[in-house]
Amino acid sequence: MKNKIKTDLLNNNKTGAKTRENYISKHYPSDYIKIHDIGFVNNWNEKLYCYINELTDVPTCVNPDCNNKVHFNTYSKGYYQYCSILCRNRDSKLKLNNDKNPMKNIENIKKAKKTKKDRYGDENYVNSIKAKKTKKDRYGDENFNNREKFKITTFNLYGKAGFTNREKAIETNIERYGVEHYNNREKAIETNIERYGVEHYNNREKAIETCIERYGVKHHTQSENYKKNKYLSTINIWGKKLNLNNIDYNGNEFTVRNLCPIHHEFVINKYVLRNRLNYGIENICTKCNPIYTHDSIKEKELVDFIKILNIKHIENDRKVLDGKEIDIYLPNNKLGIEFNGLYYHSNIYIDKNYHRDKTELSENCNIQLLHVFENEWINSKEIVKSIIKSKIGIIENRIYGRKTNIKEIRDNKLVKEFLETNHIQGFVGSKIKLGLFYGNELVSLMTFGKKRIAMGNKSSGEGEYEMLRFCNKLNTQVIGGASKLLKYFLKNYNPKLITTYADRRYSNGELYKTLGFTHVTNTQPNYWYFKSHEYVLHHRFKFRKDVLVREGFDAQKTEHQIMSERGYMRIYDCGNMKFELKLE
Repeated sequence: MKNKIKTDLLNNNKTGAKTRENYISKHYPSDYIKIHDIGFVNNWNEKLYCYINELTDVPTCVNPDCNNKVHFNTYSKGYYQYCSILCRNRDSKLKLNNDKNPMKNIENIKKAKKTKKDRYGDENYVNSIKAKKTKKDRYGDENFNNREKFKITTFNLYGKAGFTNREKAIETNIERYGVEHYNNREKAIETNIERYGVEHYNNREKAIETCIERYGVKHHTQSENYKKNKYLSTINIWGKKLNLNNIDYNGNEFTVRNLCPIHHEFVINKYVLRNRLNYGIENICTKCNPIYTHDSIKEKELVDFIKILNIKHIENDRKVLDGKEIDIYLPNNKLGIEFNGLYYHSNIYIDKNYHRDKTELSENCNIQLLHVFENEWINSKEIVKSIIKSKIGIIENRIYGRKTNIKEIRDNKLVKEFLETNHIQGFVGSKIKLGLFYGNELVSLMTFGKKRIAMGNKSSGEGEYEMLRFCNKLNTQVIGGASKLLKYFLKNYNPKLITTYADRRYSNGELYKTLGFTHVTNTQPNYWYFKSHEYVLHHRFKFRKDVLVREGFDAQKTEHQIMSERGYMRIYDCGNMKFELKLE
């Protein structure tokens, strides 16, 4: 089947229409599912290219001294050979022919020289010598330019050197139609009068007539058969795990059987089914998950997690905050948890200080309030669960810091992997990376670097650092680990000032106070950009006004106006707690 697709794409595909997602899903549904399941790339054309060419990973740079992955160009061109222009230039200095195997290129060069010597008696022979000889034989001038021949030919044919096709077109129009610039529109009107009796025939009229005749409606998309096939196609694409033999379609509803282990049959509206599949809802059963908003379904998943922990909790509590609702309140732990759907907690619906004000109201009631953003529950669910369990004292693994060894880590890949797996904010580049190893396993990490401009710092003076990240392995407590790492840093790097920040959505800053830091201030709420139904937050720093203007956007508009026109919304956090440790 794969060869059949490949052959199909090579034949009559000048416009590229056959590589489009809807074409493949329609003509090759089984292959479409396999293509859609390719997880190491996101772009459709890139997935298709990898599937057709049987790639299991993104290719690496052909420069033998580089192992970086290359970028994708187009389906017809595939991947670039080099990861960057710099890498390409470096490789060209080696005088290799862009091949991963340098020895092979050396052999090709030797072979080319031998061939030139055999044919022309000179291993450094270039075709320009033969070209000059040919020009001299044919035209009497070894530097003859084809442009000259073109002028001679056009003069002989049309009486004018440099004659253009446009002039020939005018000549033809005068000869055929009596005018210099003939407009096919005139011919079209003449044909319409001849065929249909009107100057401007509209195919729409014929199309409506045909649709009424065939389907009984003015447009085929209004037919029940079209609607049924559309939603069956949706299920086939997004609900691959569903058995289509166990689904009945009736008007706007589907009856689904033998999918839910608890309820063997349930009825679901076609729009709800499509949206639940698109949102990645694990259990689409309407009896297990009644028709809530999508945010509520994910919130229910969070509630179910709390239930599994067997912790006393109150859902949608309005008492402790004097009428303000807490989604989940754990009274014995004085802990509140808010589930914040991105869309309904964006700047479209709530004030930028909403999350901060609710956090401070909770603090005044001696309650720590966690704010779980929707994208975090989708993309970093295990990290969120680990944070919650840590807050309520459920620790699966305890390791004493004295049993660990400190190492300075040079492997940036190891640091990135550890932070992406264990820290809610993910990876950030750093100069100094200190790790605690229990045996050969990294269990705790603390990183330092210059103070970040994105956090409002102008510059770092001599001996001034920012603690960028600290975290333990998921579901693990390293007793005394943070103190051990900080003491090592103080001893070996002699800092004068260390600055760090605690995200008020998850932290009350107690760790930094224990380490001897002083609380300086609370920052204003920060914001991120996102698009509806895309569960990825983009930091505002990458969309600064000067950056947008350099990319070609209107300098007269504000950053907010430009981003709104591009379809982005803002979501605000609670701000940060800023801490400092002065050592002089």
